[in-house]
Amino acid sequence: MPYDFPPWSSVYYHFRRLRLGGTWALLYRVLRNAERKRVAKNPDPSAAIMDSQSVKTSEEHAPSNGYDAHKNIKRCKRHFLVDTLGLPLSLYVT
Repeated sequence: MPYDFPPWSSVYYHFRRLRLGGTWALLYRVLRNAERKRVAKNPDPSAAIMDSQSVKTSEEHAPSNGYDAHKNIKRCKRHFLVDTLGLPLSLYVT
């Protein structure tokens, strides 16, 4: 954390409150809809693209990671669902 920030526990507390209350999701939804309107698209996407990516994790911070059989490696996977503009609709980490 930057030196001029409060302690990490305070920052995390407020971030978690906003996340659990749905504020971050609402803010992102409003911004995504505004961007889609700006480029003359319907605010509600009618098509989506799904992709996934393996992410290397360090042993000390994430001891319980998964196994990607296709790549024959131990890693986390991020699954993305994006609209045709590349704006994320959903993210899931396994």
